[in-house]
Amino acid sequence: MKCRCQILFLFLLFLNLSAHAVQDADSIMFRLKSLFREGYMDALVEESSHLVCDSTLESHLWYHVQHYRISGLMARRHYSEALDLANAMIERSKPDSLLYWDIQAYIVMNDVFCQLGMLNAARKSIDKAHARLDDINYTTPLIRDWTLSDFYLASSLLALIERDIDTALRQWRKAEPYNNSAERRVTFWGHAGSIYKAAGEFEKADVCFLRAIKEDVDNPNRLRCLIHCLHWRNHQGHHDDALDLLGEYEHLLRFASDPYLAQHIYLAIGETLQGIGAKGEASKYFHISALISDSLRQADEILHNSIAGSWIDPDDYSALRQSRDESECSRAYMVMIISVVGAIVIPVATVLSYRRRRNHIYDLESSTRAVRAHAERAAEASILADLVDQQSRDLCASSLMTAKLSAGLSEVQKELWHTDKTRDQRLSSIRVAVQESLSVRQEVEVFNHNFSRTVRDFTDKLTALHPGLTKSEVRVASYIFLGMTSKEIAQMTNRSVRTVDSIRYSLRKKLCIDISTESYLRQISAGGV
Repeated sequence: MKCRCQILFLFLLFLNLSAHAVQDADSIMFRLKSLFREGYMDALVEESSHLVCDSTLESHLWYHVQHYRISGLMARRHYSEALDLANAMIERSKPDSLLYWDIQAYIVMNDVFCQLGMLNAARKSIDKAHARLDDINYTTPLIRDWTLSDFYLASSLLALIERDIDTALRQWRKAEPYNNSAERRVTFWGHAGSIYKAAGEFEKADVCFLRAIKEDVDNPNRLRCLIHCLHWRNHQGHHDDALDLLGEYEHLLRFASDPYLAQHIYLAIGETLQGIGAKGEASKYFHISALISDSLRQADEILHNSIAGSWIDPDDYSALRQSRDESECSRAYMVMIISVVGAIVIPVATVLSYRRRRNHIYDLESSTRAVRAHAERAAEASILADLVDQQSRDLCASSLMTAKLSAGLSEVQKELWHTDKTRDQRLSSIRVAVQESLSVRQEVEVFNHNFSRTVRDFTDKLTALHPGLTKSEVRVASYIFLGMTSKEIAQMTNRSVRTVDSIRYSLRKKLCIDISTESYLRQISAGGV
């Protein structure tokens, strides 16, 4: 009887420990998933880095934790570390029931290489993942759906980067049966929007992005889709709709820890604010977006060169590690030699560094003075440009007044030589011509006022769409928009007709249009472009 009680006690203790281990695994996954959904990528990387060092962590849980760690690194654009961890997942020995994690590792590599434009490496990763699909024995339908959905979407992403729209759509449709969770549907519809946008079907793309946004799950991809929707509405001139959409999904902005997402959401907010007239606030967001964009471009160039120069295929990692082990002894000798040399070189380097720092400070002060002088010259140039523009308007008004006065004098001369009329009739006609000539100045002032008021909004829209136009081209475009001929424009701008025709040709070439210039400019004014 006593033996039976002991066996029963041990059995209950085993059940209790098993339940406790499951509860610990569930709590770990819940904590990591919460950090990911709340956008705390730094905390996610730190937490998962501590967990993977735990030797008591079960094998399947280790892969889950490692996958979250890679997701956090990808969001922070630490691609080199993400590639190393993906290699570690592939190299780790695993049973057949966990082989699907190799697929996830190859998908991570594909995403990184697609981001950096390294398409040959991305194609190699997808091919290896496809070859591994036949070897996998899926333990549950949930794992099968997750793996196949991610694989087909990764294949579609690569085809999209390669501009093969048909293949991208075909691979995307293969993923549709496996998207039975809200989180995967966000990725599924967001990727569909990217495909339709690349194909030029912007309305279909907007519908797909909206479907992704409306899924009730916290996912960084929803912020990507929101950015696309805001850009589309701002491009259509529906700035109030963009503002309403931004207010409704403002809680998604917490996922902007990714610099790429931060750059584009700041740009979209700036476009929305500029559209509703808040140009001062919009300029701040444009400035922040430009700074982030410049930093990302420089970082991507450095990262691309680093990965392209040091990337090693996963199949070659074992040979690399063996060669490293063989060179450990020689490294120890090298460290000793470097230590001795360092004891001699460091004092000399300190003196040289002090001198270089002093010279650098002097050069910095000289550069500061040069920058201030350049800023002063730029301010003077801006003032001179405003004066030239004002004188151009005055010259235009004078040209119009001169033309009308010449026409009035011609009428007076014609009446003087008109012998078929009586003297009273000729005097009456001359009086009317003189009165019309005297009212020229007032008409010119009215023309200038109406011209400035009518063309101001048009020129803002034109320069926003085509920032490469010169001032002369913008001014000629304004007269074309008002329906004036080359001859009339030549009179207004005090230029020859040939010069005006040359400017019109240059303007049309920069606009890249296949309709009449006047029709295209009127479409810009109406917001249809």
